[in-house]
Amino acid sequence: MHLDVGERDAFGLDDKDGQPYRVRLPALVAALNLGDAKAMGELQTWLSGKRPLSKKDVERAAKSKSKKKAAKADDSFDAEFVQAAAMESVLLTDAKAIAEVKKSLAAAADKVDDKKWKAHVYAAVALAQLGDAKAPGKLAELTGGPKEDIRNAVISAVGGREMHPGDYWMLTGTGFVADKGLAMALEKFLDVESKKEYRVRAVQALATTRSMLVGK
Repeated sequence: MHLDVGERDAFGLDDKDGQPYRVRLPALVAALNLGDAKAMGELQTWLSGKRPLSKKDVERAAKSKSKKKAAKADDSFDAEFVQAAAMESVLLTDAKAIAEVKKSLAAAADKVDDKKWKAHVYAAVALAQLGDAKAPGKLAELTGGPKEDIRNAVISAVGGREMHPGDYWMLTGTGFVADKGLAMALEKFLDVESKKEYRVRAVQALATTRSMLVGK
């Protein structure tokens, strides 16, 4: 299925120029859920950490005499693009789209970069929430890792963070992962963590995780 011109216009899908990714990504996921496979290519680009070329970019590249300069601009990587695209992908409902996106998420999760950690961490979160069997183990490992930012980002994204009006969940994650190993990791986290704020989030995440395990 492909959306017709009027439907794509309603989502703003044909207007790439000037749209921030926070606006663009929800429209792409909505289109994919309606069966519009044409939106997959752009979502995959965001998941790779790159900004898709706009019409203006294409025109500038065509006029540019320096091919090296154009290539360098195209290769720029932004971990926040991966993070946002990964979290928005959790809302996919089309089975074929989910299968394709999980491949890109797995690739992103495998590219561990301590400086750009949001890419691989949130890719792993999204994989776990989309039902990948191995991803919860990665999250459990991350909750016991040496970096405080990563530990608490994972815990917040699996039920530890309460949402408030105006919050932009795409950049923090929200949801749950029903996995016994993750529940045990959260218990271990509570055994060693002393900061009240982080302990509160861990308790909330643990309660959410356990509640999702009932009956499994």
